[in-house]
This record gives sequence, C-alpha cells and structure tokens, in this order.
Amino acid sequence: MLSIEERFSVESFVSAELSVSLFADDAAGLLHARLAAEGVGARVIASSLVVDSAEAFARPFLGETVLVELPAGTGTSLDEFLLRLDARTMAEGQAVIVNAAPECLDHVAARLRGPAVTLLSHATIADRIAALSLSRLRPAPAFHESGGDDPVRLQQLAEEVGRIARALGDLAHTEHGAPRALGDAMIGYRAEPARAEKPGGVTAADVRTTIRLRRLRDRFLPAEIFADPAWDMLLDLFAARIEGMRVGVSSLCIASAVPPTTALRWLKTLTDSGVAVRVADPTDARRVFIELSEETAAAMRAFFAAAKIQGGLAV
Repeated sequence: MLSIEERFSVESFVSAELSVSLFADDAAGLLHARLAAEGVGARVIASSLVVDSAEAFARPFLGETVLVELPAGTGTSLDEFLLRLDARTMAEGQAVIVNAAPECLDHVAARLRGPAVTLLSHATIADRIAALSLSRLRPAPAFHESGGDDPVRLQQLAEEVGRIARALGDLAHTEHGAPRALGDAMIGYRAEPARAEKPGGVTAADVRTTIRLRRLRDRFLPAEIFADPAWDMLLDLFAARIEGMRVGVSSLCIASAVPPTTALRWLKTLTDSGVAVRVADPTDARRVFIELSEETAAAMRAFFAAAKIQGGLAV
C-alpha cells in the first residue's frame, strides 16, 4: 500500500502536462497513441507514421517522452526507425514507450538500449496512459539520490498509476470500435540454443518439474492469486541455463504466465536490479537474449540444492 504522499505524487504525474512525440505503423496506431496522450493531458510535439518519420526526427525537440505503436512492424523501415530512435533518445535522454506485437519484441529490445525504455504488448489505452504517466519516474541521478527508491517500489508505483489511469475514464471502447477487457493476450514461447553449464547437482528436470507443478496448480486454484512472474521468469532462465538454451524477450513473457505487458514490466525490474542481464546475439543485431546474472545463477543453484536436501521441490 502506498502512502498518502506517494499517492499524491503519482496523481500529480498523471495530471501534469507532458510533452510527447508519437510514431506508429499505421493511422490506427497513431489514433491509439493520441488517445493515450490526451488521457494524461500531454502536449503532442510530433505525430508521424514510421515510414515518414525522417521529418519528425529533423525537429530540434521531440519532447520528454516518445510513444511508439508497432502492432505489426517489420522490415527495413522499422529497423532504420529503431536505430534512429535509439541514437536520438540515447543522446537527448527522452523516455521511450513502445507497444509492439509479440513477434517484434526481441527486435525492439535489441535495438533500443536506453535505460528509460518501456516495452508493452497488446496494450490497452489505459496501459499506455499508465506508461506515459510513469515516464516521468524514469531513472535519473537526482531521483536516485533523493529517496532510495528501488525497482520493487517503482513496480508498486507502476501498479498504482495503472489503477489511476483506468479511473480517468472508460477509454477502452475506443480500441477496434468495440468494448475490450483491460487484460492482455497471451503469446507463444520458444527458447534458443546456447552453451551449457555444470549445474552443481541440480538438473534441468528438477527446475522444469517445478515449473510444471506451478502450472498444474493453476488448473485447480485461481492463477491470479498465486501470480509470481518474477519467480516464473527466474525458473525458466535457470532451466534454460542448465540446458544450454537461450531465452528471448518474447519467450520469457509467456514463461512468466502473466499477460505480456505485465511480464515486460517485471522483466524491466529484473534487469534494472541486476538479477537478470541483457545479452546481445553476436550473430543477429536485431535480437537480444535475457540471462541470469552470475550471482543470481549461483543463488538459484544453492536454493535448489537446499530444497533437494530437504526432500522436496519448491513451487
């Protein structure tokens, strides 16, 4: 539960004017982006299709935040756009929010390297509003020096802003011309091969059994009560490490067993805190993998070894 002061701070971020630039694959994406910008009372600096973005990038100022809609973005024009966006925002420090199709997540994550990048997938208008509001909470030296906030606390703020954004009005009916639930669609999963390591007595089967038991529990009890996406991600990454597999961003979203936008928020928390790390694919610059940090991998090995000594597996 957030304190009164924190609630006031979050509400002020929602209501304060924000300057933004909007980019999208198509006209419908620009409409969704503009609705989100209007939802937070933002001032739109530029609005452009991805294929026509050169003129917008020629502007001397893109605003504080850039919101990008990529529901089906592919091809050379997207790659050029992402490279240009990355260079510009890395140099000037804007926050970047990208709502991308699941098949684009790995590509987008590989191209956008900045610390203030937020990825969404199958986002509602309310999800976009929450992300825009939170863009003012992006990491900065003054912010870190002032209060000792950590990624978990920011996650609490993210959830609170999401609730506030949904209270701004019933905007979801504007998407696709019909009412839509404020949830997210699920996406598919597939891991990638990499080198194996010695697990120190813990096998991939041990970890995969734990994952299967967690999904089995969901068949008998409400899954939302036990949702723990950070732990599900760590389990999948640990099993993949033992198996010598690599896991992409989109793969990890389904492994988390929560909607992709929620999974992406937690993935950012894990990487920002150093629990997990991003690793570029040396053979394909358009792809990035997620791995456990060495410290986290050692902690997971020790945990599973201790669990086996106790005669059981953790769920």
